[in-house]
Amino acid sequence: MAILNPIASNWSRSEREKLNNNWTIIERYLSNLQGQINLLTGDVDVQALIDQINEILNQGNVIIDDLETALQDATTIITNAENATTDANNAAQDALNAINDMQAFINQFGNAESYDNSKLYKVNNLVEYDGSGFICIKDTQGNPPPTLSIKRNEWWQLFAQKGLDGTGSVSKVAGKSPEADGNVPLVPEDIGAASHTDFNGHMAQSVEDLNGVHGLTIETGDFTPYFYGTTNAGTNTTYLLQTGTYYKINNLVKIDLTLQINNKDTSMSGDLEIGGIPFAASAAHCSIGGYQFITLSEGYSELLASITGTRIILKECGNNKAENDIVAAKIINASFIRLSATYKVSK
Repeated sequence: MAILNPIASNWSRSEREKLNNNWTIIERYLSNLQGQINLLTGDVDVQALIDQINEILNQGNVIIDDLETALQDATTIITNAENATTDANNAAQDALNAINDMQAFINQFGNAESYDNSKLYKVNNLVEYDGSGFICIKDTQGNPPPTLSIKRNEWWQLFAQKGLDGTGSVSKVAGKSPEADGNVPLVPEDIGAASHTDFNGHMAQSVEDLNGVHGLTIETGDFTPYFYGTTNAGTNTTYLLQTGTYYKINNLVKIDLTLQINNKDTSMSGDLEIGGIPFAASAAHCSIGGYQFITLSEGYSELLASITGTRIILKECGNNKAENDIVAAKIINASFIRLSATYKVSK
């Protein structure tokens, strides 16, 4: 610490010089003090240093708060994990208890045996008593099942009731009594059914016999289906596949057809239909086995076909959409369809 010069109360010239000298000493001391501070702080202003220290302290408080929050979160996670473990253990124990209960049920169910009055019976044990089966509904010893027609008492419930001794569970069938084994042998005549002899007399060697007893007329053959437009038929269309077969039994007809275009007649226009059907139908739906390169309108997802007369009409449908006719512009070279239909015609 610097030592200042004493100054008398009456300031003479020499006293004033002492005062000036004291200020010089003070300035030099403060300058030295500032130098020492600068040396310690790396030439940082003292106030700035204090501000930095305060900022570091504040950041330290924030970090401490974050650590405390993280510690609380970790404690919560550990608590939740412990609770989940407890729940899992409880569930496992419940499952084990259920398995043990089921095993006990299985062990006690067992095979039915004749009732023994001296034996201890557990719930779900089965016994045979006086020809009927009973299941134990309450642990018991020395309390027999009830005598029919009573079906339940405090300890037993009827499980399966016996039939009539020596005659099965019925007394007669079609006027015939059961045999010793409980069966009732019957022949077709006993129940009003046709006999084997009746069937033999009605047999025909071939159902194709036009004059046979079945009176069936069977016809098979081929036909040539084709696409056409209702405005302009487009008759110059050529095909890679163009086949059709039919089976006709009396007035019932089944058709199968396959069409695949090789080169479409560009003049084809109007609604698209299929012609060449061999027998006219009043109305019948077709079953489409598959199709390709037949474009459906936006929002439509299914192709439908139906027979009217000797033509097949094609339509498109979709969810919450009205049915539309398929137009000839919807098919191209390579368009393909396979379908079948069964319908009735006039003889």
